[in-house]
Amino acid sequence: MKNLDYSLEYCLNILKREVQNLSLNPEEYDKRLVSSLKDYLTIDIASEWEYEHFKYFIDRLLNDKKINQEIVDLFKKIISAFENVSQDIEEIWTLEGFKNHPFWIGQRELANILLEKLNHVII
Repeated sequence: MKNLDYSLEYCLNILKREVQNLSLNPEEYDKRLVSSLKDYLTIDIASEWEYEHFKYFIDRLLNDKKINQEIVDLFKKIISAFENVSQDIEEIWTLEGFKNHPFWIGQRELANILLEKLNHVII
């Protein structure tokens, strides 16, 4: 993405959309994104949360002083949790785990905090 020059507004909207998707409770997620979420599809959700996926957008907004380090750190905290959680813990990656496991509950809580901060960013 280095050769692309997305607008600041576009960058912010991409980040907000991804964070909002993660922040949804499982019932909203199911209705809005995958009406038939099956077990282990949650690994696909987690795989989308890699720093490289967000780096261009974060850097663009940070360099133009539209977001601060606190927002960057929240992104990194969410991403780090996905990177460090074991894919061998089966109960995390099921639909039931997605709904009730403390890992997913914590990720949604962080996403809600991050979304609140992103909603106050002015472009």
